[in-house]
Amino acid sequence: MNQNICVHCLRRTFSTTASIFRKPPIWPAKRSRLPFDERYPVSAKHVNEKRRGGSRELAEKVALHHVQPTGFVHMKYKRFFRVKEMTPELIVPDLKDCKLKPYVPYNINPIQQSEFTAQDLFNSCYAKDINEKFDNGEYVIENDEIVKKPTSS
Repeated sequence: MNQNICVHCLRRTFSTTASIFRKPPIWPAKRSRLPFDERYPVSAKHVNEKRRGGSRELAEKVALHHVQPTGFVHMKYKRFFRVKEMTPELIVPDLKDCKLKPYVPYNINPIQQSEFTAQDLFNSCYAKDINEKFDNGEYVIENDEIVKKPTSS
């Protein structure tokens, strides 16, 4: 009888109930931004006074404006590579001699103009130059087509 008691003391038990009823682990991909996740940058729109837990003072302190990156970080080399095509380029025209005014009133008379076709565009841009070159003898008509005369070098 003493042997039976010792056998029960040394016996190990295996139970699956603990693993069935415990909560599943929280994986990093399922974390949310609330309270705040360190992987995501916090901006003023996340802590403004209209959101839960936000205030005007917090929004003013965190008022950061994130700029679009001009490249990427290569995962193999752990280095930032700049891409020229991702750099913003500002093209600003010279408006020194511009006759346009910055304000256009809405009560102006509507302009009646016919449709501007491809023929009108050609006539306004290229026709004058082609006529001058044809008169100077740089272009010749061959087989009902205008052909540029070969230049002798």
